[in-house]
Amino acid sequence: MKNAKRTKLTTSQYAGKENPNLEAEIDEQIASFISLIHRKYLSKGATLRPMDFGQKAQYFTLDVITKIAYGKEFGFMAKDEDVHGYIKTTEETVPFLAFLTMVPWANSFFNKSWVRELVGPSPKDKHGVGKLMG
Repeated sequence: MKNAKRTKLTTSQYAGKENPNLEAEIDEQIASFISLIHRKYLSKGATLRPMDFGQKAQYFTLDVITKIAYGKEFGFMAKDEDVHGYIKTTEETVPFLAFLTMVPWANSFFNKSWVRELVGPSPKDKHGVGKLMG
């Protein structure tokens, strides 16, 4: 298949056409992000209120994703915390995922469906990646 034809077929999958409220939902999360900054992190006079922008950017991103995917954000910015321990779980998992990319036999083993069901995240989980799946 030629590149132009492939691009035409796949572009519509990423155009947001399946969600006519996409821009409004993102705008809503931008407003929530600005509200969080105003609510907790505006310095006043000699009182400095530092903000970890990297952490808040993660909260913003996850609220946008969950709002678009599920119709309701998980509330990372509203609560100003790692809701359900998603970020913590992800950070703890990265070294293991790096290991799997470097050790092909381990990747093959852990990609067996019965192993994933036994040790992998599940939509039934109360925290972390599984909670996001559910």
